[in-house]
Amino acid sequence: LNGRPVSLRGVGLHEDDPKMGFAIDSARRQQIMAQVTEVGATVIRSHYPMHPELFELADRAGVMIWSEIPVYGLKTKNFKRPEVRKLAAKELEQNIVANGNHPSVLLWSLGNELSSRPGPTQADYIKRAVAQAHALDPTRPVGIAVAGYPAAGCRPQYAPLDIVGIGEYFGWYP
Repeated sequence: LNGRPVSLRGVGLHEDDPKMGFAIDSARRQQIMAQVTEVGATVIRSHYPMHPELFELADRAGVMIWSEIPVYGLKTKNFKRPEVRKLAAKELEQNIVANGNHPSVLLWSLGNELSSRPGPTQADYIKRAVAQAHALDPTRPVGIAVAGYPAAGCRPQYAPLDIVGIGEYFGWYP
């Protein structure tokens, strides 16, 4: 980071609570950040852009955020629909505009577990979204999270990305 080697330790989280659901309060957000730092995490990957207070708490704690938009599990065929691509682009823009001033943001993520074998339309989405993110914020890398099962491999369609996050689901795949 900033030209120096780092050892990143991450946690994934959903901003929710067993009793309150997604309607958590400030006390719960502070508890979440306390738990993140207690386990020694230096990066949060959340689903999806978190409440502004959690970004502020991460800024203060020196914890980085893999800031991901809610483009999850869509099949390549869904990207053929122009309204889907337009909504994804809008989500990306809103995330960067809303959270781009936070030093805690490590990268802008374009989606989570899209098709592991991207077709031409999904490849086009990736290419355009990377260009859009870099135009809005040329200072941060752009990535995507993919399911990390062995047969998926790394695809040439991921080439425009700066980072590909591979989700390992400990024991899910033989």
